[in-house]
Parts: sequence; C-alpha cells; structure tokens
Amino acid sequence: MMNKSIKLHIVRTLMLFIMLAPVALQAASIPPISGRSIDVMTLLPGDVLARANLVLAELDLIRAELGKSEKNYERIEVFNAAPREVYYQALALFKKSNRLAFEHTGFSEKNQRELDAKTIRPYHVWNMVDKALQRVLVVKQKLNIPERSKEVRTSDETRPDQVFSAVNYANRQINYLLHKRFSPSDVFQQVTIATNVMAQLLATFDGVERIPEQDEMVRRKTPTDVYSRLNNCFEVLREITLLSGGQILEFTKHDNRVRIPSDVYDLTSLLVADIEYLHAQKKSVGIAADVYYPGDKIPSHVYQRASILEKQLKLLLDKVKKQPSWLKS
Repeated sequence: MMNKSIKLHIVRTLMLFIMLAPVALQAASIPPISGRSIDVMTLLPGDVLARANLVLAELDLIRAELGKSEKNYERIEVFNAAPREVYYQALALFKKSNRLAFEHTGFSEKNQRELDAKTIRPYHVWNMVDKALQRVLVVKQKLNIPERSKEVRTSDETRPDQVFSAVNYANRQINYLLHKRFSPSDVFQQVTIATNVMAQLLATFDGVERIPEQDEMVRRKTPTDVYSRLNNCFEVLREITLLSGGQILEFTKHDNRVRIPSDVYDLTSLLVADIEYLHAQKKSVGIAADVYYPGDKIPSHVYQRASILEKQLKLLLDKVKKQPSWLKS
C-alpha cells in the first residue's frame, strides 16, 4: 500500500496543478492587428514590431504591479538587420519571458523547434515574439492584473532594424523584472555554442586549428569587459560575412552604459545567429557538439572562453581573405 507521506505529496501536487491550471492553459495567439493571416508568406516586419510593442506594454503593467520603478533604457540602433538576427533576439526574449513565467507559476515551456538560418522570415520572428507574449500573459493572469494593452498597428514599411531594436529593448526590460536574472553562466553557455559551431567551420580547412588554446584567466573582469571582447568578435565576424557575400547588421549607435549579463547574452545570441548562418551556408560541414549548462560562472570565465572564439574568428578571416568563395566550395 502507498504510505501516508507519498499520498500527501500527490494530493498537494494535484491541488497545485488545479490552482495553476488556468494560468498554464493560456489562450491561443491573438491575430495580428493588421488582419493579415498568420502565414509564412504573409506576415511583415510591421506585424512583428506591433507584437513586440504589445509585449513591452504588457511588461510595463507587470512592472507597475510589482512596484518597480520605470526604466527608460537607451535603445540600440542597427542597420541592415537580417530576419535571422531578429529571430535570435526574439528567441532570447522567449527564454527570458519563460523564466519570468516559471518564477511566478512554476511552469515553463520548452522551445524544441530548430530553424535553418537560411529560411527564417518575419513569420518565424512573429511566432517567437508571440510565444514570449503568451508567457508574459501567464504572469499577468497569475498576478490578477485586469488591465489590457491594445496592439497598435505599425507601418507596412517597417524595417527589420526597427524590429531588432524593439525586441532588444524588451529583452532589457524583462530582465529587470526577473528575480533570477540572466547570468554569466547563461552567457558562457552561448559562447560555447558559438565556439563549437566555429570549430566545425574551421574543420573544413586543412591544417587549421579548430579550437585554439584559451588565454589565461584574468581576474575581476566585468560584464562590460566581456561585452567589449564579444563586440570585437562581432566586428571580425561582420568582415567575414561581408567578404563571403552575405548580409549582416551594423551597429549605427553604441551607447556607453555599463553592461549587465543580460546585455552580453543578447550580443552573444546575435553572434550565434550569424555564425549559425555561415554554418547553414557551408556545404559538407559537420554538426556542432551539444552544449549543456556549465554551472556557476563569473565574468572572468566568460571573458576567457570568449578568447577562443576571438582566435577562431581571426583564423577564419585569414582563410576567407584568401578564398572569398569558401562557402560554395
């Protein structure tokens, strides 16, 4: 027979599920305010921007309910953003909104679907932003917030650059609401993904070291230091992509704020997006090794791990300068 403690645990679990079931079973997606159908050939960047702005409005209601002061962060400005780059910012937004929902309800949702970087369109970005919205609405419901934000239509001429800026801004706002904010450990995991994919790209060249030796660890590094090193990595990656005939965004404005791990995570997500893009373009390239949560890390660990990525990118740049058509060979 089942002992009394097990029975009590089961009863408590069932009661918790019943209490939270209305929260977990959130309503289906709200149709785009434009009236366009949710279709891969139909949705435009304007639809994504409208949905991202709705996420921001709902986050502001949660912020007020939690008694937190308003944060008016400066927005990043970019030029020539590709859908894949916006998508990975949206993926980061989903992960943060999922963590926020878990903190308030105990329920999380996994995003299992992997996309080919070559096929990403505004439709895929809209879906990811909408998934983030659903997690935000779960939190609103749990907090019994009755106010509703209205989605506002944006221009059909909206550029991906504008969507990138809005989603990135939402990423910073949602991190402010988290109890357990995105940490150096989350960034370390993303940098490791980037180094693993880079290792496979370098393996397509004879005699090139796939994973160079990392630098000695330097103590007392800050997230701002890590951001600066990863931004250097991005500039090398940008040169590689342009030499290879690809499209990649350009930062038209960098503010001078002190960086937090969430900012570093968002930049690393951008790096992963563009490295994955090269990986998707290259023929006969191996699959990168899986990455698991690395445990507790500090900024100095991430700074050290980023030294590998920086060396990998410089090695690849040297090869691409000699062979710009490398993706086709």
